[in-house]
Amino acid sequence: MFRKVAAILLAGLAFLLASCSTTQGPKENVSATGETVPVHVSQALAVPLALGNPSEVSPQTVQGLRVVSKVVFDIEGRPAYLANLVSREGSFERALRAAKGEEPVYLTGLLKDIAFYGDIFPAEAYRALLERCPNCSLVYDKHTLLVRTPEGKLLDFMGREVSQERAKAAKAYREAVREAHRKNGFLDELAKRWDQLIEKSPQVPSPQGLFPQSLGGEPKPLDLATEFFRGGVSPQVVGPGQCLSWFLWWCTAYQNTGYVSYITTEWYSQGQLAEDFGNIQGVAKKDRWDRWAWSPTPKQDYANPLDAPYRSDPNNTWGGWDLIGGYAWDRGENHVIGCGPVSVLRVLEVYRKRGLEGIPRDITLNLPNDNLSFSGYSVTVPGGLTTPSGLPKWAQLALWPVKLTTQNGKNIYNAWISQAMNGKETAGQGQAVLPKDYAPGANRWLADNGLRVRVTGAYLRDFDASLLLNPYIYNPAIWGPIVWLSYTQYTWTTNRLLKETIGRDDLPAVVLFEVGQVPELLAVFDALARNPYYLTPHYAPAYRYRVVEYWDWSANFATVDDSKERVIFLYPDDRRPLVPVEIYLGDYYDLSNGVWRISD
Repeated sequence: MFRKVAAILLAGLAFLLASCSTTQGPKENVSATGETVPVHVSQALAVPLALGNPSEVSPQTVQGLRVVSKVVFDIEGRPAYLANLVSREGSFERALRAAKGEEPVYLTGLLKDIAFYGDIFPAEAYRALLERCPNCSLVYDKHTLLVRTPEGKLLDFMGREVSQERAKAAKAYREAVREAHRKNGFLDELAKRWDQLIEKSPQVPSPQGLFPQSLGGEPKPLDLATEFFRGGVSPQVVGPGQCLSWFLWWCTAYQNTGYVSYITTEWYSQGQLAEDFGNIQGVAKKDRWDRWAWSPTPKQDYANPLDAPYRSDPNNTWGGWDLIGGYAWDRGENHVIGCGPVSVLRVLEVYRKRGLEGIPRDITLNLPNDNLSFSGYSVTVPGGLTTPSGLPKWAQLALWPVKLTTQNGKNIYNAWISQAMNGKETAGQGQAVLPKDYAPGANRWLADNGLRVRVTGAYLRDFDASLLLNPYIYNPAIWGPIVWLSYTQYTWTTNRLLKETIGRDDLPAVVLFEVGQVPELLAVFDALARNPYYLTPHYAPAYRYRVVEYWDWSANFATVDDSKERVIFLYPDDRRPLVPVEIYLGDYYDLSNGVWRISD
């Protein structure tokens, strides 16, 4: 019942879950459902994001500022987005050269079958791509920036070519997703929202349009002082349900932002959660990224649990149940716990170190039997204890081995918290936790250990085994399309979770989003390095949010720190500090996205 796919795709997907002047672009390719949005309307969407509090913005305060833009294509070759900077420079190219590395570049939609926004990448991400390939056009797909050469080749941040097969499959996926949402009326509703913006937006002195000469290049800048404000009047009131800007929203939208108060402020680590140890998933390896230091041949030692990670039994190995088959994988030292379970441990460590949400400094764990029931043995882990690489000892013991089965003379053990969250092996390269299992599994583990916090959240859609086996094959009978009403309700639930968790309660949230490339991991598999583009879900702590509230839905963003995730990897040079990335949590093309809070 499940589709067979190439092993290379499976390996790439699974490993992550366990884990350029004016340019010439391709010919215009606007589909029947992709009616173009006026350029100045798309440009203006970036203004409130860039300028902050609209009550402080007036025609006088923005004298000399322009929205300078560059067309960004989707994977199909359609001019689907604008990359926008607000700058005193007269072109996107000059503004990009002058921008600080961390300065945000705002992606806004340019077709009516595209969401209003895409992700907010730092300027250095665009520079890294365009410096490597000056004559390329920009491509954005599933939270990933790529470039397309004049010859039509797709290249990633490392200059590696995306295979034609992979690009073709990704294109077919988007076409199928869009067609399904056209048939169910979703795109009609999305187009109505675009029309509301366009109808209420004034005409600019120089009519804007997407002309052939701008494809892949730079449309005319939008002058803020003379072209942004309706009748030259700035908004008089700012608040929920009141005015954000007279230009586009005519008192219909409101922006709200917030971040946890204890993020770092040093220039090289601005926006990091210092207590977050990062996306460390490997159980047994002891190299740079896999540092939990359990033996590759684990042995349960209830009598001396603090020493158990260093006990060994040659008859035992690490592994997990297959995603769809009734067998277990023998992974040994290559076993990974998955980004879902580790995201729970990361947030708990922030709480533990900061004394938040009732998490004690010394955590007591009630060690499990193989069936996850209480073994009768408990261990209180002193807060100062760490692994040899400095990771928290209590989190190491959260990976206590639980036996799954015996196969081929080997006893196969999974990590405790991964098994509690129903983690499954995908092609034997890593564990996936489905969105529907994230909160129930985490809550079981938390309750079993007497920890007061619980996990609540929402996700756009679940995904199942068949989807994970081939994320490019869209199967509406299993996981879509999304109904507009459900979509809008989801965006308001996500809005509330972000504002209450990060804004009101000063806590990090966990977000689920898709990522497209993993250069660090690709170096491990030469075969993967030849096909470096993957679309896979990833769970990560988020510490900053941005929401823009519209008539009946909310555009929601969350900031993750890629220096901790190592999954988006903006730059081809490790020596440059990585910076936070704002993920847009509202693209109907996504496999899934979601937000969870972990709180008392």
